[in-house]
Amino acid sequence: GNFAWPKIEKIKPVTDRFMFVPKPADFPTTYVNMRASSTNTTEPGWWAERIMIEILETRLFDEVRTKRNLSYSPAAYPTGNYSNFTIDVSLQSVLPDSASHVVFDELRKLQNTEVSPTDLRHAKEGRITTFYYVAQENLRQAQILFTDQVEAGDWRIFFKIVPETEKVTAPQVQEAAKKYFHGLSFVLMGPEGKSSRDVYHFQ
Repeated sequence: GNFAWPKIEKIKPVTDRFMFVPKPADFPTTYVNMRASSTNTTEPGWWAERIMIEILETRLFDEVRTKRNLSYSPAAYPTGNYSNFTIDVSLQSVLPDSASHVVFDELRKLQNTEVSPTDLRHAKEGRITTFYYVAQENLRQAQILFTDQVEAGDWRIFFKIVPETEKVTAPQVQEAAKKYFHGLSFVLMGPEGKSSRDVYHFQ
């Protein structure tokens, strides 16, 4: 009939904020969450941003965990729903300032340098493989179809993962990093004296 899904209002993201949640002095680890604004599934930039996040997560694992042992499981991922998404970067560390500086360096590399053809290809392969791995079960496929229809107005997005991902170029990845990685907001939870407030600012 005349039924139509209501259009969800785009909420202006909160930017450049800081919150510290103190824990007891014998609490060894500081948990850090960084949040940036994001595109959404209805916009063309979504596909390049997802590849950018795939590349960033790989680099954070290499640079923060493997090479420097500053965090057990640094992560980068999109979160949210409907037209309101964010990019989150999270880590846990006994040296949160040092770990965060490494993250900032990787964000700037994405903004200032085009990714290599090899990194781009690996990120595309990883993104497509992970998507199909998650969508193996019939119930999960139904959930994805439902989400695409409700959030983007088109269940056919489910079938665009391969062609749209393969179209992504290195300049598009760099442009996504320049567009969204600024004005980050931060939430830290940990003991007093292990982190410095002035470190947590990224424009």
